[in-house]
Amino acid sequence: TGPLWDAQRDHFREHQAAALAWKAGNEDGGRSRTPPVCRRVVMDDCTLDAVAPVLRDNPRGVLVACEELDAVFRGFTRYARAARASDRPRWLKLYGGRPLTVDRKSTGSIFVARAAASVTGTIQPAVFANAM
Repeated sequence: TGPLWDAQRDHFREHQAAALAWKAGNEDGGRSRTPPVCRRVVMDDCTLDAVAPVLRDNPRGVLVACEELDAVFRGFTRYARAARASDRPRWLKLYGGRPLTVDRKSTGSIFVARAAASVTGTIQPAVFANAM
């Protein structure tokens, strides 16, 4: 994933420069243009709440690259109130490139027409067996 992270670093730098130029061009308070969006190719935050806005702004999809895949599996139930609640079915939508909607009271609704994300990482066999 090294080359992808190198490209992502360059995208972040480009976005930072574009955001500063956008802010300087709109200092009169009348935001005449939409703010620039950062191009994303790879990320490592593994919650749907984090992935959804990135996918909304990057219709070609992203790679979720985790050092430890157990973080992905634990994220399935991170915010679940019920013992059996899980985000697993919603992550399967990302595998199939299907529509995804995330509704949150604090941030509103995010809709992604074709949510596509690949997941990669490492995991120890015993941890994987326990996660399954």
